Amino acid sequence: MQKDNLSENDKAEIRAFSETKNELGERPRDKYLRIKFKMYHGNYCGKGNNGGKPIDKLDAACKAHDECYEKYGWGKCKCDKPFIKKTAKIARNEKYSKKYRNKAKNAAVLFAVAYARCKYLK
Repeated sequence: MQKDNLSENDKAEIRAFSETKNELGERPRDKYLRIKFKMYHGNYCGKGNNGGKPIDKLDAACKAHDECYEKYGWGKCKCDKPFIKKTAKIARNEKYSKKYRNKAKNAAVLFAVAYARCKYLK
């Protein structure tokens, strides 16, 4: 049996990613792609931004994510991880409408896939 070269921290991140993915559910690829290109919400979620004050917690998470990308460069894993955590938390909170939770869920899943690619498939 081959020994893996993952640190305990990497293993913990993989477990956390898997748990979040399982909680949020899986989507067929075609539905995932439709969601990917419709990821717009508020002033900051989606391609580009309108500026101004975020309209809610999801928009604030998107703003922080955008600002992190501006600071460290587009696609940086260090920016995606906190975004996934924030959006997954919104997606699980039943005080929000189903539509709003689904937007947060879609954002979490989209960037969880990107995070997994940049973190573990180098």
